[in-house]
Amino acid sequence: MKPLIFPLCVVIGLGGLGAQTPVWQPSLGNTQVPIWPGAVPDAQPVSGPENSGPDPSGKLIAGRTSVYIDNCRGPR
Repeated sequence: MKPLIFPLCVVIGLGGLGAQTPVWQPSLGNTQVPIWPGAVPDAQPVSGPENSGPDPSGKLIAGRTSVYIDNCRGPR
């Protein structure tokens, strides 16, 4: 009986993979409406790409290295 438990678990685990849909679909009776059907309103150019990485100063915070994010621009 014990040798059959692992293969049974594998079959049950993999059996549900075929039933999954690759893309979200709205429930019956509902439709998906795009947020911006055309161009994004008030789109503003960004001066360059967003950068992130380990803090170049090498300072530790709570004994760990920190990460910085540069050139992120959000709503003002």
